[in-house]
Amino acid sequence: MRRLLWIAVLLPGLLASQTLPLRAEAPPTSAPIVIAADETGLTLEWRLPEVAFRPRRMGGAWYTQITLADLPLSAKAGRPQLPHFGALVGLPPTGGATVRLLAVERTTLPLPYPPL
Repeated sequence: MRRLLWIAVLLPGLLASQTLPLRAEAPPTSAPIVIAADETGLTLEWRLPEVAFRPRRMGGAWYTQITLADLPLSAKAGRPQLPHFGALVGLPPTGGATVRLLAVERTTLPLPYPPL
């Protein structure tokens, strides 16, 4: 039986389960792209689409709805609705795993209202 390592690239720690295609098919717009894959490792590149902020009025208060292309929004009651992504990667039964980020680009954007 194969062990699975769950690699999740998440926006503020939220979880989802969506399988990442590892073939030469066109992935969803906001999914990582497989750059290299062999018996020694897997290299992914993930370029996020532009973030969209939309003001929404609910219950007499203003909130900001945050979206990223086709990423689903979290739906836990009482928590902000934030975009998220998750993927499963198969490992051989005797395999181990190490995750390294090779490059990270970060931008801080102000929100006009609290997140929805």
